[in-house]
Amino acid sequence: MTDSDEQTANEVLLTLAILHQIRLAKYRNGLSQKIIGILNRADPAMYAALLVAIEQAGPSASVARIKAALAGVLAANSLTYQQIAAALQLELAAFLEYEVEHQKSMLEAVVPDGVPISGPSIFVQLSDALAKSIQGMLLADLLVQLQTTRASKIQAAVIQGVVESKSATQIVTEIRGTAALSYSDGLMSSPRNSLDAVTRTAVSTIAAYARNAIIRANSEIIQAVQWCSILDGKTTSLCRERDGKLYDALTHAPIKHGLPWLSGPGCAHWNCRSEELIVLKSAHALGVKDSRMTGMPPKMPAYSAWVASQSAAIQDEILGPSRGKLYRNGKLQDSQLYPQRGQTLTLDQMQRQDTATLKRL
Repeated sequence: MTDSDEQTANEVLLTLAILHQIRLAKYRNGLSQKIIGILNRADPAMYAALLVAIEQAGPSASVARIKAALAGVLAANSLTYQQIAAALQLELAAFLEYEVEHQKSMLEAVVPDGVPISGPSIFVQLSDALAKSIQGMLLADLLVQLQTTRASKIQAAVIQGVVESKSATQIVTEIRGTAALSYSDGLMSSPRNSLDAVTRTAVSTIAAYARNAIIRANSEIIQAVQWCSILDGKTTSLCRERDGKLYDALTHAPIKHGLPWLSGPGCAHWNCRSEELIVLKSAHALGVKDSRMTGMPPKMPAYSAWVASQSAAIQDEILGPSRGKLYRNGKLQDSQLYPQRGQTLTLDQMQRQDTATLKRL
């Protein structure tokens, strides 16, 4: 992390926000693995039951008989998604509580004494946060949709397989995929990918809710909010063209440009990695003395340039020690700088890293 004494308050907030974005990416990785792990642990028993059900239905079974034979299998599928919903809600509740507190702590770290920072004006509850749609649907409805879509795929594949006189083993293999390809070649790969996208986007949506709650509670010291995107090869054109743009903190009306807020950073599309950055008012506007509080929004750097400006310790945190060393030796491309899917953090680990960063200011 660059020397905070040389940065304005808004530049410090930018650095803190980018670091937190990176940690959130690793947290999303870990949570997705945890949630999909529930599916992976339940699936072997379901596939075994599916094999038995197909064999019992017989090679010339009618559609009605096949549907009846699959009732137990589809009930097990439904139960698995109920377990997923409960686990995800529990994790998101803890994440929301932490995220609200962390957003508040970041403000407290950069404003001078005498400028009070408030928590949300109303108690932030998970039910309120989850009432915000995730790409047009509630989380609970999305999970039900995933469950029913997966069940429909299983049922349709079995009916088609029986019509084509395939063996029970062939049908199950087509549904599940092969171990040689890590089951990525099966029909169930798509529902697994959808669950991954829902989990990641749910985290981004909850994070956006927490940020907005803090922004609304402290709007009197905030000049604007600034769209902040990770600019790399994966950045969508929607987020790329909004990066650095200013919006009214409360109404989200564009400031000196014509790009609408839409659903906002973090919620703009599936797997959105953007967030809104708080731009504090100047010390003069707040009636305090602090040379760091210029009121000027920070310039948004390209992600690769930002990583290059960080200390070796921060680079190692982002990339991992081995890849950090490769980076400093010029052996990593810019496209390889964002956390890989194998890099994970638990909520506790993310909290410890965020706390350590704030203590270094």
